[in-house]
Amino acid sequence: MSDQKLVCPHCGHDGSAESAKSPLESFGFNYLEDDVVSREVRGFDADGKLLIDREPRATGARGMNPRIECRSCWQTFTLPAEVERAAQPEVVVGLESAEVPPEGPQPEVAPTPPPAPAVARSVAEKLADFFETALNEIRQTLASELERIAGTVANVTAGLGDVRNDLDTVRLRTEDLTEEQHREVEAVSEIEARLRRFEDGMPALREDVQALTAGQMDVRDEIETQLHRVVGIEDSVSRVEQLVQQYREALDLNANSARAEFAALKDRCEALERRFADETGRAESLRKELRESQEAELRRLDAQAAAIRSLHLSAEAQLRHREELRATLQKLETLAQATEISTPLPENL
Repeated sequence: MSDQKLVCPHCGHDGSAESAKSPLESFGFNYLEDDVVSREVRGFDADGKLLIDREPRATGARGMNPRIECRSCWQTFTLPAEVERAAQPEVVVGLESAEVPPEGPQPEVAPTPPPAPAVARSVAEKLADFFETALNEIRQTLASELERIAGTVANVTAGLGDVRNDLDTVRLRTEDLTEEQHREVEAVSEIEARLRRFEDGMPALREDVQALTAGQMDVRDEIETQLHRVVGIEDSVSRVEQLVQQYREALDLNANSARAEFAALKDRCEALERRFADETGRAESLRKELRESQEAELRRLDAQAAAIRSLHLSAEAQLRHREELRATLQKLETLAQATEISTPLPENL
């Protein structure tokens, strides 16, 4: 035998028991091919069933569609091009003794059936392993789904925390802007009071200037200079009032923007809370469905286990009944030999 191995392209099985992945612990390969058989169609009977001849009328090509079947994943694949097919010679089983069998027809001997309890026990163990594997896969699916739901809930909770932080930041910013507006209003009020005090002193200053003599040119020049300075101060006050008005408008705009942003964040928070409630309801519904599916699967497994136990008991009863029939036949054969009556054994034994 060569060391070359045939490998399944689907599951990687190489024919050994170590690389088998089937729950029934089956391994190896099967060579499959199709044969074409032709039978004549006779039509339909009175019940509407199609009538087909039992005996084939002709046979077509044999060995069509050759392929390999993997007994680990039970999928088929084509025979590799580099592999040559060779028919294995038939195995000749040697006789237990050197005696030459007598000539002439020999009585047929029924093959000894395998022990039924061992077969039933093997089938039961393999089915139990298969069901245990399916149950483990269901449990793994349930665990992964619950982990995904927990991650979604954690993400929604983190989003709610970020929204609350943004709301706190906007609230603090609004309070700072309100305090700054109060300070600016107080500063403008103080400037207006100073201007009123200055305007109240202007008439007395004009009366003093009119009382001065014509020779007091230097004082007049200084007074004119002061008047120019007063005009400049009035222009400055006008510009300050314009700046205050612009600042008030900007402050009102910022306040409106802050209110709109606060309303949008509030709506977003409410939407997230509704989404959280919906996700929680969906998680509860999914958990309930998974629990019901698991309970149904367990009930189905219990029913199959009961069927396997009943099959095992039936096989044991059949074996006992067969042993009793065999003992009865042996007794009958003994009685027949004693009375010198030749009674042949039944054909099915």
